[in-house]
Amino acid sequence: MENVKFNINKDRLICAFKIFLESEAQGDIRWRKDNLSFFEDIKKRANQITEKEISEIFTKKRLFSRRQFTHKGREGEIKNWLIDIINKVEQVRREGKNFAWDEIKKIAIDNRLPLTTEILCVFYPNDYWIFNPNKFKEMVNQLKTLGILKIEQKIDTKSYEQIGELEKEILSMLNDNQDVVNKYQSLIEREKLDFYIVDGFLFWLTKYKDKQEDLKQKIEECVKATTKPSESNEEVKKLEKVLETKLIEYFKANGYHFEESQISAFYSALKTKGFVILSGLSGTGKTKLAQLFAELLCPCDKCHKKNSQETEIKPYTERNTCTHIFLSVRPDWRDGKALLGYYNPITENYESTPLLKFILRAKNDYEKNKEKANPYFIILDEMNLSHVEYYFSDFLSVLESGKDKNGWTKESIKLHPLENVKDLRGNEIPSEIKLPPNLYIIGTVNIDETTYMFSPKVLDRAFTLEFREVDFKSYPPSEIDKEKAKKIGRQIRENIHQDLRNNGKFCGSIADKHEILNSMKNLKEIVEALKKLNNILQPYDLHFGYRVLDEIALFIKYAINAPDVVGKLDENTALDYAVLMKVLPKFHGPRQKLERPLWLILKWCLKEEIVKNLDNFQNFYDFQKKVWKILTGNEKVPTIDDLASFIEKLQLNKPSTGVSQEPTQKSPQEPQSAPQEEKEGNTSTESAVQSKEEQTKKNEKIKYPNTAKKVLRMLKQLYETGFASFA
Repeated sequence: MENVKFNINKDRLICAFKIFLESEAQGDIRWRKDNLSFFEDIKKRANQITEKEISEIFTKKRLFSRRQFTHKGREGEIKNWLIDIINKVEQVRREGKNFAWDEIKKIAIDNRLPLTTEILCVFYPNDYWIFNPNKFKEMVNQLKTLGILKIEQKIDTKSYEQIGELEKEILSMLNDNQDVVNKYQSLIEREKLDFYIVDGFLFWLTKYKDKQEDLKQKIEECVKATTKPSESNEEVKKLEKVLETKLIEYFKANGYHFEESQISAFYSALKTKGFVILSGLSGTGKTKLAQLFAELLCPCDKCHKKNSQETEIKPYTERNTCTHIFLSVRPDWRDGKALLGYYNPITENYESTPLLKFILRAKNDYEKNKEKANPYFIILDEMNLSHVEYYFSDFLSVLESGKDKNGWTKESIKLHPLENVKDLRGNEIPSEIKLPPNLYIIGTVNIDETTYMFSPKVLDRAFTLEFREVDFKSYPPSEIDKEKAKKIGRQIRENIHQDLRNNGKFCGSIADKHEILNSMKNLKEIVEALKKLNNILQPYDLHFGYRVLDEIALFIKYAINAPDVVGKLDENTALDYAVLMKVLPKFHGPRQKLERPLWLILKWCLKEEIVKNLDNFQNFYDFQKKVWKILTGNEKVPTIDDLASFIEKLQLNKPSTGVSQEPTQKSPQEPQSAPQEEKEGNTSTESAVQSKEEQTKKNEKIKYPNTAKKVLRMLKQLYETGFASFA
């Protein structure tokens, strides 16, 4: 038989497959995952298959047609057939050979079994195309039309070897692309792609026969965007951002500017924990980030037609389909009545609230629809205008209890101790409620003299994402276009919906110890870095526990495998954000408590190869000087002005002199017995302006820049006031 050489365009193949993974085919992909899991289990215990499972193979897995399979009592025959096929497939695979179609067919004929191709596709690839030669031709022609495949020879549609070679080559290219593998893992949690998913992809291509020009255009746009552009090619850069991170374009079209990494961190934190606090500078868009994201995923027409000036969405009626609620926290909230209502003994009714109705609606949606339920968002604006521990204590307690195996909170919020209690509209109010996994809480926080600080108890329950940096160069966005925002929203809504649903687990995956364990196994270097950090903090009683480690591991998994429309983080950036959101928020106290651990964290933020000799130092001041020398090139204990100058240059990405002007105050670090040369401070050498290349080289020494910047700000605050906190 003539060997056929397949010339496959790898870039176009990868782009087509990414479009496939983010298309409506996601449901089919997950169905295929269920089939694989089912048959892998069957293979492990072939001789113990029950009659009930044989019936399931017949009815649920669609492996035999109902018309042909009409006789009860044939379970034994099917069982023998399955065992026979399993043994033969396993034997052939061990020998590294192809399993011939005729052999499979012969097994079926010998057992007089009506056969469909579904079981063959699961047990061994390629058989669908041999069984359907016309579809095989359609698939090859579609690959040619889309520019993915070039081939001069004619493919034999009955050649098991040729289709096997084609799929083998496609599979190899897909598994070589880490982006594709990560995305596939996030969908069905398998380490590598297999022939079964390649079959699904090729079959999906044939369904685009009537829309091939549309698909071809999408592939070409993707190829242009993923081809590494030169620095001067602004149009290609812009196209890359639009195609790969459309969520950021959605915010821009609405007139709001956020960093791409902030959006990815926010999304991954929400998916991990379901409780995110957005803190920082007033006017940086924290509230709009929460609102716009919730509106994007809301199914109701009101949200997608609402006036831009409208800010509050409230579920006034039980029929409301809105999946988010906006609540402005009031300073007079002293308990949970404003949120959850209370039983009125005078009227003998429960005084319900919009939030309680909203939670019950989310609960009912999840109970009824499971993996197809909608995510529901509670937005608490100005969360710290009142003591969070007072009005939100019921929620904090049940969040502390953790999640059960189905994603519900283990403990419930107690509403009343009575039976058959109804509200004023006659709706029955349960005595207690557990929070469902499809319920997400987003709080916004501004810090000033009119607000209250968060306790460690609150911070431990949430991911805290800070919005402090302001970039006027990128503001306002170049184009504010509400129609464009709606169009982008329609394009990305379903992809984000599917990913956030997380195979029906929503934010309940934190209870899945197997998923967390697998995350840690795949992130060994990250776990080691966290162990080092915890060892640093333990002597100062600032270390973190197992729950934080679990949450960080799961967050990093989700961040590096986030959908392309959201934007992925690399492992180091994900860890950087995780420490910033889960470890540093609990830092608050006087200089005596925080100074040393903050400097040690600053050292941890630097690349290992340049700090390996810093473990042994004569005294703490010697250690500070060495760390500062790594950062700036100047071996000195920095003043407040030095810290401020370096933070500014780091933030603006400008060349830093690494020195301060003549300080107006004594160095806060300076011991009374400090050497004279330290007191004299700046020299003409220190004042020399360093080149941009030198500064870039120094900045590259920082492995975790977000954490480093925050630590430097906290050190500056510590030396200015004698006290520091995350806020």
